[in-house]
Amino acid sequence: MWPCSDPKRDPILAYKKFAVERPPKTCTPESPFYLGIDHNINAKYWFTTQPMGKNTINSLLKTMCQNAGIDDEEHRLTNHSARKTMVKKLKESHIPDTDIIQV
Repeated sequence: MWPCSDPKRDPILAYKKFAVERPPKTCTPESPFYLGIDHNINAKYWFTTQPMGKNTINSLLKTMCQNAGIDDEEHRLTNHSARKTMVKKLKESHIPDTDIIQV
């Protein structure tokens, strides 16, 4: 990832905020990346210690498109198509394959 001059769009700052909002025992290399959301308004962290479910993960892109007002019916956006597009853009930007393979 690269830093960005706009803090609202900086992926590194976003990840750091994400990491701070995880319960401490879920910050190990063995912990799942996607965690369940804690909907309790008084919760200390944004996430629970439970991994996010497979169906929820599979619907993330569709939910993001709906919330952003993007019509995904016309383009058939999927998690795979987003990854494929990202890999294509990274290759066009001459990012080394050894870095791209980690995506």
